[in-house]
Amino acid sequence: MDGDDALDEQALIQRIRERIRAQLEGAPLPPATPRAEAPVDTSAQGLDAEPAVMAGSIAVGEVLLTSFLRAAGSAVTSARKLAQRLLARPLERQTNYNLANHRLARAYRRELESLRTDHEALRLRCDAIEAAVRELGAKIGHG
Repeated sequence: MDGDDALDEQALIQRIRERIRAQLEGAPLPPATPRAEAPVDTSAQGLDAEPAVMAGSIAVGEVLLTSFLRAAGSAVTSARKLAQRLLARPLERQTNYNLANHRLARAYRRELESLRTDHEALRLRCDAIEAAVRELGAKIGHG
């Protein structure tokens, strides 16, 4: 009788699994959870800090093992090596993408600084022209 109960239990589990699979097969995936957008710091210090943060996280494949993982021994080391081999190409592509974004961010930062410098020079020039126009207007008006 124990054998029959085990078979009935296995058959019941199999039917439940089949029903769940059938329900999930046509169901759409749930929408991805939206991520909160980080506040943007547009100050000079904030803009200078971002490339440094990016530089520190470029190589996504270089993960240090914490001390408790080292203690786990060869099983963790073997699993890590296997994962590195399996993920080598995607991690290399991600690292290259991160490097390109870092270069782009640094280039945009330099361009932004150049534009700010040019803007300040133009503002000073406009101020000087406005002062000269006022001075000429005053001379013409009194002359």
